[in-house]
Amino acid sequence: MSLRMLFLLRPSTLTEPYFSIRMRIHKDGRHISGAEDLVSSENFERTIARLASRLPLYLNETPSLQQILTIDPIPPSNIHQGALLPIRVLESSNIKESQEAVRMILENLLPPSLASRVLTIFEEEILGHPPRNGALLVNEEGRILNESATEGVRTTHFGCLPILRKTLEEAAARSLVQPSYRFVDALILSSKVLMAEEILLELCASDDPNYQTGYIASRTTGYIRIPFIKPEGLPRGGRLYILRSEHVLKDLLAFLRETPVLFSSQQPHSPLPFNLASIHDLEPTGRQG
Repeated sequence: MSLRMLFLLRPSTLTEPYFSIRMRIHKDGRHISGAEDLVSSENFERTIARLASRLPLYLNETPSLQQILTIDPIPPSNIHQGALLPIRVLESSNIKESQEAVRMILENLLPPSLASRVLTIFEEEILGHPPRNGALLVNEEGRILNESATEGVRTTHFGCLPILRKTLEEAAARSLVQPSYRFVDALILSSKVLMAEEILLELCASDDPNYQTGYIASRTTGYIRIPFIKPEGLPRGGRLYILRSEHVLKDLLAFLRETPVLFSSQQPHSPLPFNLASIHDLEPTGRQG
């Protein structure tokens, strides 16, 4: 893997056996929901029980479902350790305010023409298209890469130490949303994505019609949670990864799909490169600053 590809990856200091546990819920071959973790043998059984317990949440709306668990042993020497992105929250009371904030954030992080193109792709291919199984990749010219156009690219093989996950879920439950695991799962996934130096930012909206919250994440801003990112009742959503270049695309795809990353800490907040008073920091303790 190209050395310039990775950002903030640390070789593992782990010695005990680890497992990648990935859960997917399907209906007639269509992806409904998923979650995963990277855990030691000590936490193996309770993690399987935790992920399996999410199935009943979907049975009321969709009674006929398949739940698939995939378990792979991971040698400790193959695991990289990382620090989660810092968390910020946009204060917004409606979709118009959120759309304006998304536009401003993108224009501060990307060239104007690319920011405009990303907004168009988000409206047409994320909110206006049936959900894909993975993320769309958009290059520096605003073109959707063929490798992601049909089914998208899935980011997998990531996890978080149980004590850190517990702290984050408790903070989220107090300050943000229930169930809090949804937010924490997204933070962990996005933190792996942004470890790839070739990815400038991620823009995401949930495909759950009852959940209007999404996020923008970058190494510059951290993870910004955005309420009202889409209309209420819309059963569409997905992820966009905006690339710096596609010169190491093969390495990038291998990293997203295969490289195990375990998060054991969280990065501190740094000042935003733009002024948007409606964004505030969320501390892991739940204290907002």
